[in-house]
Amino acid sequence: MTRSFVWPLALLLACGDSDEFEPPPGGSLSVTQAGAQDIEEFRRMLRGGEIPPVESFDQLGFFAEHAIDQPEADCGFTVCVHPQLAVAPRFDDGNWTMAFASFNTAVTAESRERDAVHLAVVVDISVYTDRVREELVDGIEGLVGALEPEDRVTLIVYGDGAEVVRDGAAPTEVVPGELPALQAVEEGSALYDGLALAVDRLVQDEAALAGGRILLVGAARAVTGITDRERIVALGAAAAQEGIGMSIVGVGNDYEPDIARALAEQGTATLASAHGDEIPGVIAAQAELSLVPLATDMELRIRPAPGYAAGAVHGVRDAAGGGAGVVLRIPGLFLGARTGGDDVDEMVGRRGGGGGVFVRLWPQADAAERIGPGAPAFTAEVSYTDHDSGERVEYEVGVDNGLAPGENPDEFWPHFSDEAHAKPFMMLNMWLAVDYALRLHRDGHCEQAMGVAEMMEQSVEVWQDAYDDADIEADAELLFLLRAVIAEGCTAMPVPPTFVDAGCFGT
Repeated sequence: MTRSFVWPLALLLACGDSDEFEPPPGGSLSVTQAGAQDIEEFRRMLRGGEIPPVESFDQLGFFAEHAIDQPEADCGFTVCVHPQLAVAPRFDDGNWTMAFASFNTAVTAESRERDAVHLAVVVDISVYTDRVREELVDGIEGLVGALEPEDRVTLIVYGDGAEVVRDGAAPTEVVPGELPALQAVEEGSALYDGLALAVDRLVQDEAALAGGRILLVGAARAVTGITDRERIVALGAAAAQEGIGMSIVGVGNDYEPDIARALAEQGTATLASAHGDEIPGVIAAQAELSLVPLATDMELRIRPAPGYAAGAVHGVRDAAGGGAGVVLRIPGLFLGARTGGDDVDEMVGRRGGGGGVFVRLWPQADAAERIGPGAPAFTAEVSYTDHDSGERVEYEVGVDNGLAPGENPDEFWPHFSDEAHAKPFMMLNMWLAVDYALRLHRDGHCEQAMGVAEMMEQSVEVWQDAYDDADIEADAELLFLLRAVIAEGCTAMPVPPTFVDAGCFGT
């Protein structure tokens, strides 16, 4: 199975051409962003009958589990932006207008020369991973087996301390002689020491820095040596500044995501978690992140058209701006793996690389009369430095609203600027529903928390009748499981909270 996406990217619910660049070949490989690539810890808590804290419901991880199909990447540049608009009534009959922008590329790994990778694999052999030792060994074997002959591997293990087991070895030299060292179990967990060794080895190998990456596998606990969270995160930031990418796979029943999540938010890292039989597949899949650089120093601006103001932003962790627009700055984009919306590998979880920027647009009070239907709603402005040419690329794409600003569709089905690729808006709808349910329960309103699922049920049914999407089905199962867990401790009847700022996808 071919899996393709671009990484990393800093990038977004409702009811009712340049002469300087050679256009790339046709195709469409999606983009995802740095940070969490799943919400397995959240889901595991729910399955265990716990109500997870609001903060554990990571929106980047949630969106990254989804696969989205996009239009052809035919903009004539290496990286294309695809803006869309959705307009729908809210559950309280108000207006819900949402902008969305995502990136894709027509470039394939086969069309670009691949730089050799120096992969520093940092493996936790502490007591926190002793119950998954066999899975770790299988995963590392699969990982090095998927690398290219010209790649190099530095294998580091940590427990009470940290040591380099193999330094800059060819992948074939790692498998037979070095993996037995993973069988050892140490009492401590010197996470900082293991990472520091990896950064040091990659920085020393100047020739490999362009393809230098760290893969951290373990429970992400720091109980030996330097245990200060801020110093560990600073080490990850230092690696990012050196151009070293990082992938983190959290494993074991004692996995603690706090430090791992903080490391993954440095802008050049991804985070996944794995349990049981899926561990080997998730680890081995990291070999696909031998990434080909596409662009650096990227900036995306979502600029509302006259008659609109920008509101809440979803799908990204950091964005600057206000009513006049939203600005996102992205350190770099790289070609990795994952293709269209049906490409879901059960062995490594629903990690589809979907996501983008969602920006709520607020129509001004008199805009409908002043502007009318068919006018621009927003513009997505993109600038970046092309990795191959070194040239600065700048272009913009606008989206019109077929309705007047603030006008709702005649029916409860939303108005989409591109209905064939409208799935991201339903993804956002589902994220908002779970997020609201968690917040309402936290604030003591269990009846309204359960009511969110009651309110969303028809929207899910209507969407699935039209599209029968496996990702949305999984989202609905998550929402209904949350309702069931909440119901265990709530004696009240569900009350739909129509004030929820979401859209009504109905009929």
